[in-house]
Amino acid sequence: MTGAWVGVDPGATGTGVVARFGPDLIWWTVVTRASDEDVVPGRGVGVGARYVGAVVDSVRQALRMAPDGARLAVEGVVAPGGWKHGKRDPIQPGTIAALGIVLGGVLATWPDALVIPPNHHGEALLVTYPPQLVTPAERRLGLNRPARHSAALNHARSAWDLAGVAPGFERTATSIRKAARR
Repeated sequence: MTGAWVGVDPGATGTGVVARFGPDLIWWTVVTRASDEDVVPGRGVGVGARYVGAVVDSVRQALRMAPDGARLAVEGVVAPGGWKHGKRDPIQPGTIAALGIVLGGVLATWPDALVIPPNHHGEALLVTYPPQLVTPAERRLGLNRPARHSAALNHARSAWDLAGVAPGFERTATSIRKAARR
């Protein structure tokens, strides 16, 4: 087993995929949904087979680029609570449903993927991310500040964080399962 992980931050319109080996970025992409794929325009959540297929293809590419034995970690979902970043935020059921479709596509293809709950992934100090995952505009304003959600790269940064926390999360989950069997 290697220390390589592929992290996936699924999203309704953008999904980050990162292959990581310890502190080294091996490969990354952000898959963007270019248009709604609803059969009847405006009567769905916009996510369809083309977007989910592009996400799955990108995860396959990341796994090919990573060393043999790389594991897959994907961010899960939690029930929306009406708050985001400490402020009241209306629940967007369509966005949650679209995210669930993308997450389901990844888990249907890799059912043994480690599902990690959301926990502010992609919001660490910019200096903690590989240079490829920081925009020139962000660099100009300084790296010793938290990453914001304004850059399309945020999905890749979130995937980077997921791949970084996955080994510890996996060890903790394994310990909890073992303790529960006793």
